[in-house]
Amino acid sequence: MDVKARRTALGLSRKELAAKAHVDAAMLQLIELGLSNDDESKAKIDETLKSLENNGHTPNDPDSNGKATPGA
Repeated sequence: MDVKARRTALGLSRKELAAKAHVDAAMLQLIELGLSNDDESKAKIDETLKSLENNGHTPNDPDSNGKATPGA
């Protein structure tokens, strides 16, 4: 998983992705550098990136529940 490439392709700073994934920015940096084996943080980051790549919503976004917007 090339987190940095995926993050930059989405136009996100490290701080922005860390906030969206609910992980520490320092941990994200370590993961991008290949210096961390924190599987829980890696999973959160991957899930967040997948969501953003697919539909622009993060997993905890209240608008990403899969339901149509009324009146849309």
